[in-house]
Amino acid sequence: MAVFSALLLVPGVLRGLPRPDVVVGSSFHPIAALAAAVLARRTGARFVFEPRDLWPETLIALGGLSEGSLPVRALRIVERALLRRADAVVSPLAGAGEYYARFDATVPCTWISNGTSAAPCRDVAPVEHGPGEFVVTYLGTVGRANALEAVVDAMSQPAITGLDVRVRLRVVGDGPALDGLRRRAAASPAASSIEFTGRLPQEKARAVGRASDCLVANMRDLPLYRWGVAFNKLFEYARIGRPVVIGAAGPVPVFDDRTGVAVDADDPAALAEGIASVVRMRREDRAALAERARKRLDAAYTYPVLTERLADVLDGLAPPDPIPPTSLQKETRP
Repeated sequence: MAVFSALLLVPGVLRGLPRPDVVVGSSFHPIAALAAAVLARRTGARFVFEPRDLWPETLIALGGLSEGSLPVRALRIVERALLRRADAVVSPLAGAGEYYARFDATVPCTWISNGTSAAPCRDVAPVEHGPGEFVVTYLGTVGRANALEAVVDAMSQPAITGLDVRVRLRVVGDGPALDGLRRRAAASPAASSIEFTGRLPQEKARAVGRASDCLVANMRDLPLYRWGVAFNKLFEYARIGRPVVIGAAGPVPVFDDRTGVAVDADDPAALAEGIASVVRMRREDRAALAERARKRLDAAYTYPVLTERLADVLDGLAPPDPIPPTSLQKETRP
């Protein structure tokens, strides 16, 4: 991260590029954004700060660092410098403006969510599963932030084991937490109902999702997430067209009580109750829930819609159009 940012500032590295009107510092770490701010000052351009993660809050929440630690104090300095230099802030995190307001930041902040293509996923024929079964699927990275331990533990909760159908969990994907999750699943009373497929090509993963009865996601119960989340899998989930249960620790795009089943984050009992509520729905109600999510996705979270929001911010920073000389002459002629 530091090397990239340093190389960006080497004199002459941008030689041959046209002088910009606006520089956008879009980065999941603040050092690159700081380099973008320096470039904007060098070229006399306006600067847009686009934090895709909140730093140093992420280090505190996921890295275990304290507010008084040296890296956190250094990143606080960088954070405030970026806010002072920014002409505008855009972020995929819905609460970013409220977060920065705590530091008396007055720069305008616009929420521009992550999103997806406007084109629907290619339809695939659903794969039949056994009678009396209900298949719940997770698609994506198996990492610490995905908090799949609670999803595995939910499978042995009374809300699920007491149903009159067998609920099976499929985990599609890999990542640094996969081995530990496999061991946890093997030791679970519900071990025979948990399946790991490993990583699949995107189209095959979508096919598995569409062959499922329900999709599931979860996140850590961390104060960090109250400022918003930007998980790309949520948009993919909405596009697939299956009801979604999500353990949410803060505002999430697309899904609420009309478009999904949101429960307490990182809580096996709550996740089990959420899954059980979908099991008990009529088939047509599950389809209607998924369809409302897909319509909301199309209305507010596709790239054409999001592009317009970003264009509005950039247009607001553009200098006013100069008056054509002929018009100026007509207005000033005695």
